[in-house]
Amino acid sequence: KKKIVFVALTDSLAFYSEEKIKKIVAFGGSLDGLLIQQNHDKKTIHKLIQVFKHLEKNPRFLQYQFIFKPHPTVSIKMYNQLFKKNNFSLPKNILLVQDEDPIKILLSSDYLLTNYSTLIVDALTVDKTVICFNHNKNLDYLWWVDFSDDFVNTADELIGSLEKNFKKNKNISEYYIKSSMGITNISKEISNRIKTKESVPFDKFILWRILKFTNLIMKSLIKSILFTTAKKLNHSF
Repeated sequence: KKKIVFVALTDSLAFYSEEKIKKIVAFGGSLDGLLIQQNHDKKTIHKLIQVFKHLEKNPRFLQYQFIFKPHPTVSIKMYNQLFKKNNFSLPKNILLVQDEDPIKILLSSDYLLTNYSTLIVDALTVDKTVICFNHNKNLDYLWWVDFSDDFVNTADELIGSLEKNFKKNKNISEYYIKSSMGITNISKEISNRIKTKESVPFDKFILWRILKFTNLIMKSLIKSILFTTAKKLNHSF
């Protein structure tokens, strides 16, 4: 029986168009931050394809069944186009899936291979081995990634990691509870940055909400006047 490796990348940003990035920035996102993360995610996907290409005929690699599930916002079609562009055809031991429940796949798997998906938290909670691929240590806000059992960047490192036996002694739930205050503070800081550094987009957002609310009130008021006028006209006949 082959061991199952669940491949779940946080990859949606890599497929975002320039137009979509602009919309996020308009509502307070940091353009520089988004582009850094997008560039890293694109490199991760390309690098993983090269790793699979390198390993596809390796007998050690063929001992594992890979289930590759893109982020819900990314279609299989997008990946098939990317595979074609990189002259890569999926070998029999890599299955690309779309609609299946990620938790069910995780529970049926032996490993989670990811870049920084929050499925890491779920995987460690149910005692699965987590292998983090192409992690950028400069992205230190992704705190849950630090709990991964191993970090790999190359084909040889991936195979070596799959063949290791890891001792499971990390309690991520405990860490999360202890760090909840820190996480809350980070959220507040992000919120403050949106209000100060990105003041123009934030103001636009508030203005849009006010205008939308005013528009709803005006529509209700007009309807009320029309209804009252019609009622008076009916009474006069």
